[in-house]
Amino acid sequence: LTGSETLSVWHHDTAQRICDFGPTLREDLTQLTSAANQVGYLVDCHWDQNNQQLSLLTGDHTGNGTIFRVEAGRITPSFSLKNGHKGDIRAWTHLYGDSFATVGEDARLCEWHQANEKSNKVAKSNTSGPPARKP
Repeated sequence: LTGSETLSVWHHDTAQRICDFGPTLREDLTQLTSAANQVGYLVDCHWDQNNQQLSLLTGDHTGNGTIFRVEAGRITPSFSLKNGHKGDIRAWTHLYGDSFATVGEDARLCEWHQANEKSNKVAKSNTSGPPARKP
């Protein structure tokens, strides 16, 4: 994943590029999801060592996101993140099991749990927002 929002997959041991997803990646990912899940930007990729799986998080500009499974030459949507953030998602990290956290420009930290929601492919969020302002 680069600052110009392109994605290439490389072989770790040989440093050979396996696949380059090209400059139309955002448009291609949007076509893989429903029209309601527009891909406005790429957030980051994470490697799950236990499952030997690379995942990509994307977002729209309303606070929703989609996690994709990245394989050599193929990307497939895994699940959607809904009702957690109110603005752009900027980072994510694995926590434990099937749980992870995202942070966004809205100053929210969201903890997501996908294990209980796999049937409808929507992750559930526990959200903590910025501290309340006192008058």
